[in-house]
Amino acid sequence: MTLDHKPGFAQAALNHLWQQRPGIHRHLLKWLDTITAPGEPGASRLTAICALLVELAFT
Repeated sequence: MTLDHKPGFAQAALNHLWQQRPGIHRHLLKWLDTITAPGEPGASRLTAICALLVELAFT
């Protein structure tokens, strides 16, 4: 599943979670490590996921 049909939604959701729920930072980062590992569903979307994380770093 992707959110390509809703431009900006993934970034907005990530930014919101990161800012409003600091207690989940460690869990979110672990989840990202898991889903982007070789052979996992996020591995093929690594470029898009990295772009989201770069934008998160700027906010």
